[in-house]
Amino acid sequence: MAISTYFSLLLIFLSHFPSSHAEPFIGVNIGQVADNLPPPSETVKLLKSSSIQKVRLYGADPAIIKALAGTGIGIVIGAGNGDIPSLAADPNAASQWINSNVLPFYPASKIILITIGNEVRSNLKKYKN
Repeated sequence: MAISTYFSLLLIFLSHFPSSHAEPFIGVNIGQVADNLPPPSETVKLLKSSSIQKVRLYGADPAIIKALAGTGIGIVIGAGNGDIPSLAADPNAASQWINSNVLPFYPASKIILITIGNEVRSNLKKYKN
C-alpha cells in the first residue's frame, strides 16, 4: 500500500473544512483509559475554567465531543492504530470514518484536526508496498 493512501484521508477531511491560521494556544491531551474519569460535562467545566483553548482526544468518543459543543474549544480527534489499515486501503472506509466520527458533531463541536494512529512513523513500515 503506498504512502499516498494516507493522504487520501487527509484530502477527504480537508474538503469538508476550511483551513486555519497558526496561533499560540494552551491545550491538553485527554485520554479515555482509566477507571476514575469524570463525566464529560465535568471535564468540559474544568477545561473552561482553566482557559484551555484546544484539546486532543485519543479517539473519537462521541460523549466528550458532544460535551464540547458550543464551547469554542478546538478539538483534535484521533483514529486508532487499528483503524489505519482500513483507512489507508479504502477511501470509502475513510469517508465512513469521517461521516461517523466528525460530521455529526461539526460545526457545533469545533473539530480542527484529525490524527491517525499513535506512533504512526513506526507503523508505516507495515503498510508500505
